[in-house]
Amino acid sequence: MNQPKVYLFDVEKFLSETQGWSLSEIGVYMRLLAYQWTHGALPNDTQRLCKTCGIDHGNFRKLWEPMVIRMFEKNGDGLLRNPRLEIAREKQAKYLERQSNAGKERAKQRYGNVVQLKP
Repeated sequence: MNQPKVYLFDVEKFLSETQGWSLSEIGVYMRLLAYQWTHGALPNDTQRLCKTCGIDHGNFRKLWEPMVIRMFEKNGDGLLRNPRLEIAREKQAKYLERQSNAGKERAKQRYGNVVQLKP
């Protein structure tokens, strides 16, 4: 199954966890969440992360160190992940699997064991 291009975004949690952040900090955080969603994890390398966010390394470090870094955890593979985003990924995968199975079951009930696709 391909990685979904979208995920559920909990606005209340986002607003509460970023309360008091600057727009720049929020922008960096959002870019990194998007990168993690599409690539599975973040490199533990601020030089590469600043390029992902489109800002120079000095400005990135000023935003990264006081606020944004605390939203990501280093895992056993040495990569960074936002735990809440990984929970959302798991929930979405389970939901999509249930929907797929339900659709297959409905097709089986309607058409029998063999589903023929039109050319």
